[in-house]
Amino acid sequence: MSEQPVGVDAAKRVVAALDFDRLTADVIELVKIPSVSGTPGEVRVQEWYSKALAEAGLTVDQWDLDLAGLAAHLTSLGWRCTESGRLAAWAPPVKARQV
Repeated sequence: MSEQPVGVDAAKRVVAALDFDRLTADVIELVKIPSVSGTPGEVRVQEWYSKALAEAGLTVDQWDLDLAGLAAHLTSLGWRCTESGRLAAWAPPVKARQV
């Protein structure tokens, strides 16, 4: 009798607990949202995830980012920033590279 690697039983329990119909429905709903970086669609995807996580009983922390302030801070640290056209930010607000 060969012994299973540590964690195999736990992994099997996790897979058995998954609701694949629900996961499939969620993915279908999610990919219907046009979500190009820096657009309102990107924010809608993040709002969708926040709602889904909250409905699952998790605490979700959201906050607005000061895009201009972040770009100015990066510039002061020696990074060259170009605007990415973001209307809101949940990801890096600018394209930056160290100079």
